[in-house]
Amino acid sequence: RLEQMMGVLLSIWSLIANICGCTDQIGYRMSKTCCTRYSKKPIPSENIKGYREQVTLEHCRINAIIFYTTNNHEICTSPNDDWVKEALSSLSSKLKMMSQNTDGKKM
Repeated sequence: RLEQMMGVLLSIWSLIANICGCTDQIGYRMSKTCCTRYSKKPIPSENIKGYREQVTLEHCRINAIIFYTTNNHEICTSPNDDWVKEALSSLSSKLKMMSQNTDGKKM
């Protein structure tokens, strides 16, 4: 009887997690849950449309850079990987260029 109840509870939890997108998939982040592991595969820079930082000072156990991709994935990466640093630098350069192009223009 206890095993049946545990099975039912596990099934309900799994259903809720899938509906809200809270499950952690290999290297991907869904919803606002924490990254728990890093994707090792570099993302082509043309597929990155933005990022956010996850820090351990919050409620998450690892530091991470979460890249938002053009196909609407959120990919957890290590902030120490060279390709991640290069991608962040590239995004920063693009942002500076965009802000320089709009400086002084009236809207």
